[in-house]
Amino acid sequence: MDRHLRFVLPALLLGAPLLGQEAPVAPSAIPAEAPPSEAPTNKVTPVSVDGPRGLLGVAETEATRSAHVLKNRIVLLLRNFSSAKDTAADRGKALLDNVVAFGPDAVPLLLDVLREVDKGSFDAGFANAASRALCGIFERTKNKAILASLNDAVQHCGAAVKAGALDGLAQLDHPLVIDIVAPLIETKADGADPLLAARAVLVLGFQKSSAECVGQMLRPLLTQQGSPLPEVIQALHSLGDRGAIEAAHGMVAKSDYPVLLLACVRYLADTGGRTSIPPLRALVLRADSTLPDTLLKQAIDAAQAIGLRETDAQSVAEELLLEAYKKLRVSRKLVSEYARWQLGPFQTAEALKTYEDELEVAIQANRKMGVSNTGRYIELAEDRLRFEAWRKAADALDKAKDEDTRSRNFSDRIDELRAVAFCGQGKYTAAEKLLQQIHPDRRQELLQKYPMLKKKMADEPRYKELFPLGS
Repeated sequence: MDRHLRFVLPALLLGAPLLGQEAPVAPSAIPAEAPPSEAPTNKVTPVSVDGPRGLLGVAETEATRSAHVLKNRIVLLLRNFSSAKDTAADRGKALLDNVVAFGPDAVPLLLDVLREVDKGSFDAGFANAASRALCGIFERTKNKAILASLNDAVQHCGAAVKAGALDGLAQLDHPLVIDIVAPLIETKADGADPLLAARAVLVLGFQKSSAECVGQMLRPLLTQQGSPLPEVIQALHSLGDRGAIEAAHGMVAKSDYPVLLLACVRYLADTGGRTSIPPLRALVLRADSTLPDTLLKQAIDAAQAIGLRETDAQSVAEELLLEAYKKLRVSRKLVSEYARWQLGPFQTAEALKTYEDELEVAIQANRKMGVSNTGRYIELAEDRLRFEAWRKAADALDKAKDEDTRSRNFSDRIDELRAVAFCGQGKYTAAEKLLQQIHPDRRQELLQKYPMLKKKMADEPRYKELFPLGS
Protein backbone atom coordinates (compact mmCIF):
# COMPACT_ATOMS: atom_id res chain seq x y z
CA MET A 1 0.00 0.00 0.00
CA ASP A 2 1.27 3.44 -0.87
CA ARG A 3 2.53 5.33 2.13
CA HIS A 4 0.17 8.25 1.45
CA LEU A 5 -2.90 6.01 1.48
CA ARG A 6 -1.88 4.61 4.82
CA PHE A 7 -2.62 8.03 6.33
CA VAL A 8 -5.65 8.97 4.15
CA LEU A 9 -7.76 5.82 4.61
CA PRO A 10 -7.89 5.93 8.43
CA ALA A 11 -8.83 9.60 8.22
CA LEU A 12 -11.68 8.86 5.83
CA LEU A 13 -12.90 6.05 8.05
CA LEU A 14 -12.94 8.42 11.06
CA GLY A 15 -14.88 11.12 9.09
CA ALA A 16 -12.05 13.68 8.79
CA PRO A 17 -12.41 16.04 5.77
CA LEU A 18 -10.02 15.96 2.83
CA LEU A 19 -8.05 19.10 1.98
CA GLY A 20 -10.36 21.68 0.35
CA GLN A 21 -13.59 20.12 1.71
CA GLU A 22 -15.80 21.61 4.41
CA ALA A 23 -15.96 19.75 7.66
CA PRO A 24 -19.26 17.95 8.29
CA VAL A 25 -21.61 19.48 10.84
CA ALA A 26 -21.40 17.79 14.19
CA PRO A 27 -24.56 15.90 15.21
CA SER A 28 -24.91 18.12 18.27
CA ALA A 29 -25.22 21.21 16.02
CA ILE A 30 -28.49 19.94 14.49
CA PRO A 31 -31.63 20.59 16.60
CA ALA A 32 -33.08 17.33 17.81
CA GLU A 33 -36.63 18.65 17.30
CA ALA A 34 -36.07 19.58 13.63
CA PRO A 35 -38.18 17.37 11.37
CA PRO A 36 -36.41 15.61 8.53
CA SER A 37 -38.11 17.88 5.95
CA GLU A 38 -36.34 20.97 7.36
CA ALA A 39 -32.88 19.53 7.02
CA PRO A 40 -30.77 21.65 4.61
CA THR A 41 -30.46 20.25 1.12
CA ASN A 42 -28.94 21.35 -2.18
CA LYS A 43 -31.01 19.03 -4.29
CA VAL A 44 -33.40 20.43 -6.90
CA THR A 45 -36.79 18.77 -6.76
CA PRO A 46 -37.96 17.97 -10.29
CA VAL A 47 -41.43 19.07 -11.34
CA SER A 48 -43.71 16.10 -11.36
CA VAL A 49 -45.50 15.40 -14.58
CA ASP A 50 -47.35 12.38 -13.23
CA GLY A 51 -50.29 14.36 -11.79
CA PRO A 52 -53.75 14.26 -13.26
CA ARG A 53 -52.99 17.20 -15.67
CA GLY A 54 -49.40 16.26 -16.47
CA LEU A 55 -47.53 18.62 -18.79
CA LEU A 56 -50.65 20.74 -19.29
CA GLY A 57 -50.62 21.66 -15.61
CA VAL A 58 -46.94 22.53 -15.79
CA ALA A 59 -47.59 24.78 -18.79
CA GLU A 60 -50.49 26.54 -17.05
CA THR A 61 -48.38 27.12 -13.95
CA GLU A 62 -45.53 28.57 -16.02
CA ALA A 63 -47.93 30.78 -18.00
CA THR A 64 -49.41 32.14 -14.76
CA ARG A 65 -45.95 32.83 -13.39
CA SER A 66 -44.83 34.59 -16.61
CA ALA A 67 -47.98 36.72 -16.67
CA HIS A 68 -47.40 37.71 -13.06
CA VAL A 69 -43.81 38.72 -13.79
CA LEU A 70 -44.86 40.69 -16.88
CA LYS A 71 -47.61 42.49 -14.97
CA ASN A 72 -45.17 43.46 -12.22
CA ARG A 73 -42.79 44.92 -14.81
CA ILE A 74 -45.60 46.82 -16.51
CA VAL A 75 -46.95 48.20 -13.23
CA LEU A 76 -43.45 49.37 -12.30
CA LEU A 77 -43.06 51.16 -15.65
CA LEU A 78 -46.49 52.75 -15.30
CA ARG A 79 -45.69 53.89 -11.77
CA ASN A 80 -42.41 55.44 -12.92
CA PHE A 81 -44.17 57.12 -15.82
CA SER A 82 -46.82 58.59 -13.52
CA SER A 83 -44.15 60.19 -11.37
CA ALA A 84 -41.69 61.15 -14.16
CA LYS A 85 -43.87 62.45 -16.96
CA ASP A 86 -44.00 66.15 -17.64
CA THR A 87 -47.02 67.50 -19.51
CA ALA A 88 -44.94 69.76 -21.77
CA ALA A 89 -41.76 67.75 -22.34
CA ASP A 90 -43.24 64.28 -21.74
CA ARG A 91 -39.98 63.11 -20.25
CA GLY A 92 -41.53 59.79 -19.28
CA LYS A 93 -42.38 58.80 -22.85
CA ALA A 94 -39.47 56.34 -23.03
CA LEU A 95 -41.03 54.42 -20.13
CA LEU A 96 -44.31 54.08 -22.02
CA ASP A 97 -42.42 53.03 -25.14
CA ASN A 98 -41.05 50.10 -23.12
CA VAL A 99 -44.59 49.05 -22.24
CA VAL A 100 -45.74 49.40 -25.85
CA ALA A 101 -42.80 47.22 -26.90
CA PHE A 102 -44.40 44.27 -25.08
CA GLY A 103 -47.07 44.37 -27.79
CA PRO A 104 -50.42 42.54 -27.57
CA ASP A 105 -49.22 40.48 -24.58
CA ALA A 106 -49.51 43.63 -22.46
CA VAL A 107 -53.09 44.46 -23.47
CA PRO A 108 -55.01 42.26 -20.97
CA LEU A 109 -52.66 43.32 -18.18
CA LEU A 110 -53.15 47.01 -18.98
CA LEU A 111 -56.93 46.50 -18.99
CA ASP A 112 -56.56 44.84 -15.57
CA VAL A 113 -54.78 47.99 -14.37
CA LEU A 114 -57.70 50.14 -15.54
CA ARG A 115 -60.15 47.94 -13.65
CA GLU A 116 -57.97 48.13 -10.55
CA VAL A 117 -57.88 51.93 -10.84
CA ASP A 118 -61.68 51.87 -10.84
CA LYS A 119 -61.61 49.76 -7.67
CA GLY A 120 -59.19 52.16 -6.02
CA SER A 121 -56.20 49.83 -6.02
CA PHE A 122 -54.18 52.30 -8.14
CA ASP A 123 -54.39 56.07 -8.36
CA ALA A 124 -55.67 58.00 -11.37
CA GLY A 125 -52.16 58.46 -12.81
CA PHE A 126 -52.12 54.75 -13.66
CA ALA A 127 -55.27 55.16 -15.79
CA ASN A 128 -53.54 57.85 -17.83
CA ALA A 129 -50.39 55.78 -18.33
CA ALA A 130 -52.22 52.49 -19.06
CA SER A 131 -54.55 54.15 -21.58
CA ARG A 132 -51.70 55.82 -23.39
CA ALA A 133 -49.86 52.53 -23.56
CA LEU A 134 -52.95 50.76 -24.95
CA CYS A 135 -53.36 53.44 -27.61
CA GLY A 136 -49.66 53.13 -28.43
CA ILE A 137 -50.04 49.38 -28.96
CA PHE A 138 -53.10 50.00 -31.14
CA GLU A 139 -51.10 52.48 -33.20
CA ARG A 140 -48.50 49.78 -33.83
CA THR A 141 -50.80 46.84 -34.47
CA LYS A 142 -53.98 48.53 -35.83
CA ASN A 143 -55.91 45.86 -33.91
CA LYS A 144 -59.42 47.28 -33.47
CA ALA A 145 -60.11 44.85 -30.63
CA ILE A 146 -57.81 46.93 -28.43
CA LEU A 147 -59.97 50.04 -28.82
CA ALA A 148 -63.10 47.94 -28.40
CA SER A 149 -61.77 46.67 -25.07
CA LEU A 150 -60.80 50.19 -24.03
CA ASN A 151 -64.30 51.35 -24.93
CA ASP A 152 -65.78 48.64 -22.73
CA ALA A 153 -63.60 49.78 -19.84
CA VAL A 154 -64.59 53.42 -20.39
CA GLN A 155 -68.32 52.66 -20.45
CA HIS A 156 -68.24 50.56 -17.27
CA CYS A 157 -65.69 52.43 -15.15
CA GLY A 158 -65.69 55.70 -13.27
CA ALA A 159 -64.42 59.19 -13.99
CA ALA A 160 -60.75 58.43 -13.30
CA VAL A 161 -60.61 55.73 -15.99
CA LYS A 162 -62.62 57.87 -18.42
CA ALA A 163 -60.25 60.82 -17.96
CA GLY A 164 -57.21 58.58 -18.37
CA ALA A 165 -58.67 57.04 -21.51
CA LEU A 166 -59.19 60.51 -23.00
CA ASP A 167 -55.51 61.32 -22.47
CA GLY A 168 -54.59 58.20 -24.41
CA LEU A 169 -57.15 58.66 -27.18
CA ALA A 170 -55.91 62.21 -27.80
CA GLN A 171 -52.90 60.57 -29.51
CA LEU A 172 -55.07 58.91 -32.15
CA ASP A 173 -56.99 59.99 -35.23
CA HIS A 174 -59.37 57.11 -35.94
CA PRO A 175 -63.15 56.70 -36.44
CA LEU A 176 -63.36 54.32 -33.48
CA VAL A 177 -62.17 57.11 -31.21
CA ILE A 178 -65.33 59.05 -32.06
CA ASP A 179 -67.50 56.11 -30.96
CA ILE A 180 -65.70 55.99 -27.61
CA VAL A 181 -65.62 59.72 -26.93
CA ALA A 182 -68.98 60.91 -28.31
CA PRO A 183 -71.05 59.72 -25.29
CA LEU A 184 -68.77 61.68 -22.95
CA ILE A 185 -69.54 65.13 -24.42
CA GLU A 186 -73.13 65.00 -23.14
CA THR A 187 -73.71 67.64 -20.46
CA LYS A 188 -77.50 67.34 -20.05
CA ALA A 189 -77.58 63.91 -18.44
CA ASP A 190 -77.86 63.57 -14.66
CA GLY A 191 -74.46 63.38 -13.04
CA ALA A 192 -72.66 64.58 -16.18
CA ASP A 193 -69.14 65.83 -15.50
CA PRO A 194 -68.52 69.19 -17.24
CA LEU A 195 -64.73 68.84 -16.94
CA LEU A 196 -64.86 65.40 -18.53
CA ALA A 197 -67.09 66.73 -21.31
CA ALA A 198 -64.62 69.53 -22.02
CA ARG A 199 -61.73 67.07 -22.30
CA ALA A 200 -63.80 64.82 -24.55
CA VAL A 201 -64.54 67.75 -26.89
CA LEU A 202 -60.83 68.52 -27.21
CA VAL A 203 -60.11 64.89 -28.12
CA LEU A 204 -62.71 65.13 -30.90
CA GLY A 205 -60.81 68.15 -32.18
CA PHE A 206 -57.91 65.83 -33.04
CA GLN A 207 -60.05 63.63 -35.33
CA LYS A 208 -59.10 65.48 -38.49
CA SER A 209 -59.66 62.50 -40.78
CA SER A 210 -63.35 62.71 -39.78
CA ALA A 211 -63.50 66.50 -39.61
CA GLU A 212 -66.85 66.91 -41.36
CA CYS A 213 -68.58 64.31 -39.18
CA VAL A 214 -67.11 65.70 -35.96
CA GLY A 215 -67.97 69.27 -36.96
CA GLN A 216 -71.62 68.30 -37.37
CA MET A 217 -71.47 66.75 -33.91
CA LEU A 218 -69.85 69.76 -32.22
CA ARG A 219 -71.61 72.74 -33.80
CA PRO A 220 -74.96 72.14 -32.02
CA LEU A 221 -73.11 72.48 -28.69
CA LEU A 222 -72.56 76.17 -29.45
CA THR A 223 -76.21 76.86 -28.60
CA GLN A 224 -76.63 74.24 -25.88
CA GLN A 225 -76.83 75.40 -22.28
CA GLY A 226 -73.87 74.27 -20.17
CA SER A 227 -71.64 73.31 -23.09
CA PRO A 228 -67.87 73.84 -22.74
CA LEU A 229 -67.81 76.66 -25.30
CA PRO A 230 -64.06 77.49 -25.22
CA GLU A 231 -63.23 73.83 -25.87
CA VAL A 232 -65.87 73.56 -28.63
CA ILE A 233 -64.42 76.60 -30.43
CA GLN A 234 -60.89 75.25 -29.96
CA ALA A 235 -61.87 71.84 -31.34
CA LEU A 236 -63.58 73.35 -34.39
CA HIS A 237 -60.51 75.53 -34.91
CA SER A 238 -58.28 72.46 -34.81
CA LEU A 239 -60.53 70.73 -37.36
CA GLY A 240 -60.47 73.77 -39.69
CA ASP A 241 -64.27 73.96 -39.47
CA ARG A 242 -65.59 77.38 -40.58
CA GLY A 243 -69.14 76.74 -39.39
CA ALA A 244 -68.71 78.62 -36.12
CA ILE A 245 -67.67 82.01 -37.50
CA GLU A 246 -71.00 83.73 -36.80
CA ALA A 247 -71.18 82.21 -33.33
CA ALA A 248 -67.64 83.41 -32.62
CA HIS A 249 -68.59 86.94 -33.73
CA GLY A 250 -71.43 86.98 -31.21
CA MET A 251 -69.23 85.70 -28.39
CA VAL A 252 -66.51 88.26 -29.10
CA ALA A 253 -69.10 91.03 -28.99
CA LYS A 254 -70.89 89.93 -25.79
CA SER A 255 -68.69 87.74 -23.63
CA ASP A 256 -66.47 88.90 -20.76
CA TYR A 257 -64.89 85.48 -20.23
CA PRO A 258 -61.21 85.80 -21.28
CA VAL A 259 -60.73 82.07 -21.97
CA LEU A 260 -63.70 81.98 -24.35
CA LEU A 261 -62.70 85.27 -25.98
CA LEU A 262 -59.16 84.02 -26.57
CA ALA A 263 -60.44 80.82 -28.20
CA CYS A 264 -62.73 82.87 -30.48
CA VAL A 265 -60.02 85.37 -31.39
CA ARG A 266 -57.58 82.63 -32.37
CA TYR A 267 -60.31 80.87 -34.35
CA LEU A 268 -61.16 84.04 -36.27
CA ALA A 269 -57.49 84.78 -36.95
CA ASP A 270 -57.33 81.64 -39.09
CA THR A 271 -60.89 81.32 -40.42
CA GLY A 272 -62.41 84.81 -40.31
CA GLY A 273 -62.80 87.37 -43.09
CA ARG A 274 -63.76 91.01 -43.55
CA THR A 275 -66.92 90.58 -41.46
CA SER A 276 -64.75 89.55 -38.49
CA ILE A 277 -63.02 92.93 -38.27
CA PRO A 278 -65.93 94.88 -36.67
CA PRO A 279 -66.33 92.44 -33.73
CA LEU A 280 -62.57 92.47 -33.19
CA ARG A 281 -62.56 96.27 -33.29
CA ALA A 282 -65.33 96.39 -30.68
CA LEU A 283 -63.32 94.06 -28.47
CA VAL A 284 -60.07 96.04 -28.72
CA LEU A 285 -61.75 99.42 -28.16
CA ARG A 286 -64.29 98.22 -25.57
CA ALA A 287 -64.85 101.05 -23.08
CA ASP A 288 -63.90 100.44 -19.43
CA SER A 289 -62.61 97.01 -20.35
CA THR A 290 -61.01 94.94 -17.63
CA LEU A 291 -59.76 92.36 -20.12
CA PRO A 292 -56.02 91.60 -20.02
CA ASP A 293 -53.62 93.31 -22.43
CA THR A 294 -52.48 89.92 -23.76
CA LEU A 295 -56.01 89.21 -25.02
CA LEU A 296 -56.28 92.57 -26.78
CA LYS A 297 -52.89 91.99 -28.41
CA GLN A 298 -54.17 88.65 -29.70
CA ALA A 299 -57.19 90.46 -31.16
CA ILE A 300 -54.84 92.89 -32.90
CA ASP A 301 -52.86 89.94 -34.28
CA ALA A 302 -56.11 88.40 -35.55
CA ALA A 303 -57.10 91.61 -37.34
CA GLN A 304 -53.65 91.88 -38.89
CA ALA A 305 -53.73 88.24 -40.06
CA ILE A 306 -57.14 88.69 -41.68
CA GLY A 307 -56.09 91.95 -43.34
CA LEU A 308 -52.96 90.42 -44.82
CA ARG A 309 -54.79 87.29 -45.95
CA GLU A 310 -58.00 88.78 -47.35
CA THR A 311 -57.57 91.55 -49.92
CA ASP A 312 -60.97 93.12 -49.23
CA ALA A 313 -60.18 93.27 -45.48
CA GLN A 314 -56.79 95.00 -45.75
CA SER A 315 -57.98 98.59 -45.43
CA VAL A 316 -60.39 97.97 -42.54
CA ALA A 317 -57.79 95.94 -40.64
CA GLU A 318 -55.25 98.74 -41.07
CA GLU A 319 -57.82 101.27 -39.84
CA LEU A 320 -58.49 99.16 -36.74
CA LEU A 321 -54.80 98.99 -35.81
CA LEU A 322 -54.25 102.72 -36.44
CA GLU A 323 -57.31 103.59 -34.38
CA ALA A 324 -56.15 101.33 -31.54
CA TYR A 325 -52.74 103.02 -31.59
CA LYS A 326 -54.22 106.50 -31.35
CA LYS A 327 -57.08 105.88 -28.91
CA LEU A 328 -55.31 103.62 -26.42
CA ARG A 329 -52.14 105.66 -25.90
CA VAL A 330 -53.34 106.76 -22.47
CA SER A 331 -55.60 103.95 -21.21
CA ARG A 332 -53.68 100.99 -22.67
CA LYS A 333 -50.18 102.19 -23.56
CA LEU A 334 -48.75 98.69 -24.14
CA VAL A 335 -51.64 97.74 -26.42
CA SER A 336 -51.28 101.04 -28.26
CA GLU A 337 -47.58 100.47 -28.90
CA TYR A 338 -48.27 96.91 -30.02
CA ALA A 339 -50.88 98.09 -32.54
CA ARG A 340 -48.43 100.65 -33.94
CA TRP A 341 -45.75 97.98 -34.43
CA GLN A 342 -48.21 95.56 -36.06
CA LEU A 343 -48.99 98.21 -38.68
CA GLY A 344 -45.58 97.49 -40.22
CA PRO A 345 -46.66 94.92 -42.84
CA PHE A 346 -49.32 97.38 -44.04
CA GLN A 347 -46.47 99.85 -44.75
CA THR A 348 -48.42 102.58 -42.96
CA ALA A 349 -46.43 105.76 -43.54
CA GLU A 350 -48.09 107.61 -40.65
CA ALA A 351 -47.01 104.98 -38.11
CA LEU A 352 -43.48 104.74 -39.54
CA LYS A 353 -43.06 108.52 -39.29
CA THR A 354 -43.74 108.39 -35.56
CA TYR A 355 -40.81 105.97 -35.12
CA GLU A 356 -38.54 108.07 -37.34
CA ASP A 357 -39.41 111.29 -35.48
CA GLU A 358 -38.66 109.72 -32.09
CA LEU A 359 -35.28 108.43 -33.27
CA GLU A 360 -34.36 111.69 -34.98
CA VAL A 361 -34.70 113.46 -31.62
CA ALA A 362 -32.38 110.90 -30.01
CA ILE A 363 -29.87 111.16 -32.89
CA GLN A 364 -29.70 114.94 -32.58
CA ALA A 365 -29.16 114.66 -28.81
CA ASN A 366 -26.27 112.22 -29.35
CA ARG A 367 -24.64 114.54 -31.85
CA LYS A 368 -24.66 117.41 -29.38
CA MET A 369 -22.95 115.19 -26.80
CA GLY A 370 -20.48 113.76 -29.31
CA VAL A 371 -21.86 110.22 -28.88
CA SER A 372 -21.83 107.75 -31.77
CA ASN A 373 -25.21 107.18 -33.43
CA THR A 374 -24.37 103.72 -34.83
CA GLY A 375 -26.89 101.98 -32.57
CA ARG A 376 -29.57 104.60 -33.29
CA TYR A 377 -29.18 104.22 -37.06
CA ILE A 378 -29.40 100.44 -36.72
CA GLU A 379 -32.62 100.86 -34.72
CA LEU A 380 -33.94 103.21 -37.40
CA ALA A 381 -33.09 100.66 -40.09
CA GLU A 382 -34.95 97.93 -38.15
CA ASP A 383 -38.06 100.12 -37.93
CA ARG A 384 -37.92 100.88 -41.65
CA LEU A 385 -37.45 97.21 -42.51
CA ARG A 386 -40.50 96.37 -40.41
CA PHE A 387 -42.51 98.81 -42.54
CA GLU A 388 -40.84 97.51 -45.72
CA ALA A 389 -39.26 100.88 -46.53
CA TRP A 390 -36.26 99.13 -48.11
CA ARG A 391 -34.45 102.08 -49.67
CA LYS A 392 -34.75 104.22 -46.54
CA ALA A 393 -33.54 101.25 -44.42
CA ALA A 394 -30.46 100.93 -46.65
CA ASP A 395 -29.72 104.63 -46.19
CA ALA A 396 -29.86 104.26 -42.40
CA LEU A 397 -27.49 101.27 -42.59
CA ASP A 398 -25.02 103.28 -44.69
CA LYS A 399 -24.98 105.96 -41.99
CA ALA A 400 -24.53 103.31 -39.30
CA LYS A 401 -21.55 101.92 -41.22
CA ASP A 402 -19.99 105.37 -41.44
CA GLU A 403 -20.31 105.92 -37.69
CA ASP A 404 -19.24 102.43 -36.62
CA THR A 405 -16.08 102.46 -34.53
CA ARG A 406 -13.45 99.86 -33.63
CA SER A 407 -14.47 99.94 -29.95
CA ARG A 408 -18.08 99.00 -30.73
CA ASN A 409 -18.07 97.04 -33.95
CA PHE A 410 -21.59 96.57 -35.34
CA SER A 411 -20.53 95.24 -38.73
CA ASP A 412 -22.17 91.79 -38.28
CA ARG A 413 -25.51 93.31 -37.30
CA ILE A 414 -25.33 95.81 -40.14
CA ASP A 415 -24.67 93.02 -42.66
CA GLU A 416 -27.64 91.00 -41.35
CA LEU A 417 -30.01 93.91 -41.83
CA ARG A 418 -28.45 94.83 -45.16
CA ALA A 419 -29.26 91.27 -46.38
CA VAL A 420 -32.92 91.87 -45.53
CA ALA A 421 -32.87 95.24 -47.30
CA PHE A 422 -31.30 93.69 -50.41
CA CYS A 423 -33.97 91.01 -50.40
CA GLY A 424 -36.75 93.60 -50.18
CA GLN A 425 -35.21 95.46 -53.13
CA GLY A 426 -35.02 92.29 -55.20
CA LYS A 427 -31.21 92.11 -55.01
CA TYR A 428 -31.21 88.40 -54.21
CA THR A 429 -27.64 87.58 -55.25
CA ALA A 430 -26.25 90.33 -53.00
CA ALA A 431 -28.52 89.14 -50.16
CA GLU A 432 -27.34 85.54 -50.67
CA LYS A 433 -23.66 86.52 -50.34
CA LEU A 434 -24.31 88.20 -47.00
CA LEU A 435 -26.56 85.42 -45.65
CA GLN A 436 -23.92 82.79 -46.40
CA GLN A 437 -21.65 84.51 -43.86
CA ILE A 438 -24.34 84.51 -41.13
CA HIS A 439 -24.79 81.64 -38.67
CA PRO A 440 -27.85 79.45 -39.52
CA ASP A 441 -29.48 80.21 -36.16
CA ARG A 442 -29.30 83.93 -36.87
CA ARG A 443 -30.76 83.37 -40.34
CA GLN A 444 -33.73 81.64 -38.71
CA GLU A 445 -34.23 84.59 -36.38
CA LEU A 446 -34.20 86.97 -39.34
CA LEU A 447 -36.68 84.72 -41.14
CA GLN A 448 -39.09 84.92 -38.20
CA LYS A 449 -38.71 88.66 -37.74
CA TYR A 450 -38.85 89.72 -41.39
CA PRO A 451 -41.47 87.78 -43.41
CA MET A 452 -40.08 89.29 -46.61
CA LEU A 453 -37.19 86.82 -46.42
CA LYS A 454 -39.68 83.97 -46.53
CA LYS A 455 -41.69 85.57 -49.31
CA LYS A 456 -38.69 86.28 -51.49
CA MET A 457 -35.96 83.78 -50.58
CA ALA A 458 -36.82 81.00 -48.15
CA ASP A 459 -39.47 79.55 -50.47
CA GLU A 460 -37.25 79.67 -53.55
CA PRO A 461 -35.45 76.36 -54.33
CA ARG A 462 -32.22 78.19 -55.09
CA TYR A 463 -32.06 79.69 -51.60
CA LYS A 464 -33.59 76.91 -49.47
CA GLU A 465 -30.17 75.71 -48.34
CA LEU A 466 -29.68 79.08 -46.64
CA PHE A 467 -32.53 78.23 -44.22
CA PRO A 468 -31.96 74.56 -43.32
CA LEU A 469 -33.95 74.54 -40.08
CA GLY A 470 -37.15 76.40 -40.84
CA SER A 471 -37.64 76.71 -44.57
